[in-house]
Amino acid sequence: MGVLQLEEGVGEDDASLIYHLPLAFANVLADTSSPDYCVSMIQAVPSLMARAKQLPEVFRHGRGQPYNDDDISEAIDRSHTIHTRHVFIPKLLPMVADGRMLAALEAGVRCADLGCGSGCLLLALAARFPKSEFHGFEISEVALAQANVS
Repeated sequence: MGVLQLEEGVGEDDASLIYHLPLAFANVLADTSSPDYCVSMIQAVPSLMARAKQLPEVFRHGRGQPYNDDDISEAIDRSHTIHTRHVFIPKLLPMVADGRMLAALEAGVRCADLGCGSGCLLLALAARFPKSEFHGFEISEVALAQANVS
């Protein structure tokens, strides 16, 4: 793929090598503010793989499995933050009910988010629509702890 380009250094000593990450790749791989950033969920992969081993038992007893896991919760939050900032608020929300939802939020309404995670959507909506009131509900202790940090 040729993502990294060696700029200076030789040999096997990684500490002495300097690499360049082209901007197109940096937007996808390293810039968390970019709408193109798409590696946030990679953090969750090891935890998800470990949880996959538990699925037969989960299906046997039918009680589900909470996502109380730091890596999964952080990855979901980073992914949702990017999507909220670059897609949901500027592109999708204006299309809901032919713009009537946007008008209602601007005028002031009360909204609830069930399963709000760390609250990144609620925080973004509250900043964008100060006349509206937002309430989040979440059962994940990890997500609630992240929300308290936010």
